Amino acid sequence: MGKYLLDAVVIRPLIIGIVVIYHAFIIYNGGWEEPVGFQSIKWYGWIAKFFDTFQMPAIIFVSGYIYGYQQLTLGRFDSLKDIMIKKFKRLVLPSVFFSLIYFFMFYRWEDYTFLSSVLKILSGVGHLWFLPMLFWCFVVGKILVNMCFKRLPSQLNQNELGTLNSKCGLEVVISKDVYVWMSFLFLLMISLFPCPLPLGLGSATRYMVFFWGGFLVWKYRDWIIEKTCDLKYVVLIVSCFLFLFLLSNYFFISVSEDQNLIGRLIKYVVNRIVILPVSISGVCAIYLLTNYVIDKCRVRPASWVVNAGAICFGVYIYQQFVLEVLYYKTSLPQLVGPYWLPWIACVVTFVLSIMFSQLTLKTRLGRYLIG
Repeated sequence: MGKYLLDAVVIRPLIIGIVVIYHAFIIYNGGWEEPVGFQSIKWYGWIAKFFDTFQMPAIIFVSGYIYGYQQLTLGRFDSLKDIMIKKFKRLVLPSVFFSLIYFFMFYRWEDYTFLSSVLKILSGVGHLWFLPMLFWCFVVGKILVNMCFKRLPSQLNQNELGTLNSKCGLEVVISKDVYVWMSFLFLLMISLFPCPLPLGLGSATRYMVFFWGGFLVWKYRDWIIEKTCDLKYVVLIVSCFLFLFLLSNYFFISVSEDQNLIGRLIKYVVNRIVILPVSISGVCAIYLLTNYVIDKCRVRPASWVVNAGAICFGVYIYQQFVLEVLYYKTSLPQLVGPYWLPWIACVVTFVLSIMFSQLTLKTRLGRYLIG
């Protein structure tokens, strides 16, 4: 693994672990239905709220970051058609497969028409909404790459062309910086507004800014690491994130379904304006802290951290299945009580998700789905 991707190697399993913890505590934040014998614990709700601000943006950021590495450094300039086919197999097919299982396990067919159930499954049921949404992030990302970057023969004078980089003497990539930043600002603006489109398209408008942000961080990585990867900046961004997180809770507005459409829209936009800086600063804090430890403290991740990347996808798939079974189909909530419940559920979920992922990868179908 090249040194430039050690940060992604560390961040990805870290965030998947945070996702598991977040889902274990989400019942205390009103995100899931309360299990039998549930008792509210306020500071457990704060744990869920804290992780919710950055866990999903960070996963999407890393995806865009790695995509930037593949495009700008490795020169993997697949066509839009190739990207769509590749990511459909990688993301949409596993989403449909596991959504069918999830629907059978946790939904009642009689509550849905045939068309509404099909649409729900294709859009990703439960936590699987993330996969079709990420598919569209890659599709839009490829369109933006075609708009914002230009490839030219490597034999041309690279200095005169303002070269970004070249790979193996095959081609030169130059950046149209105006388009790069205009596209980022556009994605930032549209992320503030609700977009109730199915099949992951609506969610993609909300999270695409983090995918493209990860891409741009890779583009300017050397400058960012040189200028900001210092202890004082790490402390500053972490402090900024914590301050914004605490501040956001005073400005967040609850949105009631019985309010008129314009009122709900205004409150939604206000809430997005409040939470977006928290999410961005949280992602920046994780990125800078990780690179500070790797580059400045010269700490290299252990082999098990590197190997964990192979099962991250599987752990994400299985963790919510396990948690919902524990919370709603067993007597665990009554047996252990509300104080111990999320901690025990976390441990059990980690163990079973890792085990299920490893077993799945031993099969041909499993390797195709989560490999």
